Amino acid sequence: MPISLSSYTAVAIQTALGSAPDRAAIQRNLERVVGLIEGAVWGYAHWGYPVKLVALPEFCLQGIPYFSHEELERHDVLIRLDGPEIAALASAARRLDVFIACGTVLEADESYPGLTFNTAVVVGPEGVVLRYRKVNPWIPIETHASPHAVAGYAEELWPVADTPIGRIGCLVCNDILFPETYRELALRGAEVVIVANALPSPWGVEQPTPWGTVVPQVRSLENAVVTVNVNQGGALLPFVFTGGSGIFDWEGRVLAQTALAGEQLVAGHIHLAALREWRARTYQHLGPASLRTTAYGYLDRPGLTGGTVAPDGTVTGDDLRRQIDEGRAQLDG
Repeated sequence: MPISLSSYTAVAIQTALGSAPDRAAIQRNLERVVGLIEGAVWGYAHWGYPVKLVALPEFCLQGIPYFSHEELERHDVLIRLDGPEIAALASAARRLDVFIACGTVLEADESYPGLTFNTAVVVGPEGVVLRYRKVNPWIPIETHASPHAVAGYAEELWPVADTPIGRIGCLVCNDILFPETYRELALRGAEVVIVANALPSPWGVEQPTPWGTVVPQVRSLENAVVTVNVNQGGALLPFVFTGGSGIFDWEGRVLAQTALAGEQLVAGHIHLAALREWRARTYQHLGPASLRTTAYGYLDRPGLTGGTVAPDGTVTGDDLRRQIDEGRAQLDG
């Protein structure tokens, strides 16, 4: 069956896999993920529209047991985009005729030998269609490099892929606490924003962290996009994740959501033609068309400096804390 251009089902697969201490554990996690994808496509194909988009959470294959590039290398758990893991997910996408947002991988790239990127990848029947490297790592925990910080980085920071299931953009967890990230994707034409999350609950409550609902609702409304937000559902010590994955429409409505942690599947229908018609006709809540760019001066203020990390350099927790201290000084000043 050809991919639908108008209405289809998207499934957020909330995983609860353990962190991978070695390559064999990554392979076990990968096999479980592929099985979940196959089950989601088969099961939800009977609910009105064919499944054409499947999304996975942040760190779904490797987990978060390491806090430096050197540790990741020593345990042989870095993933390359031309490696067997992405190839296996691309093979599943081709076999099932779907697009798979592969969550994120801790990526090694020979062009940046000292750095790790936290990278969202989307594959389709024809292979990789989008690679987004997290611009806003969670300071001070994540020592993954922001591409914005890398000297001489010339690749697109905010890619948007034009696909048969819509114009797709990706963001990763902490990114969505910055409204500029969504707005940038929207102004580049994104219609569906896929958010790979590993949002923990530091308060020890059983309910999902409210950010997982409130923020994607508001961002979807602000930018007239659909959001597929998929969170971790298990424990990747020292963090515990409470799930709450959901799908939100362009007016901020919850199309589907789980209130549970653990391994969950959340399915919602995306009506691409309806979104495009609404954008073409509405006179309200179309933020990107109503943006008074010249009224806001805050983006002209200095912020975190880009281009300061060498491609063969390293990123440490001290580096990240120093960035925040510098930004705090500018804010207080």
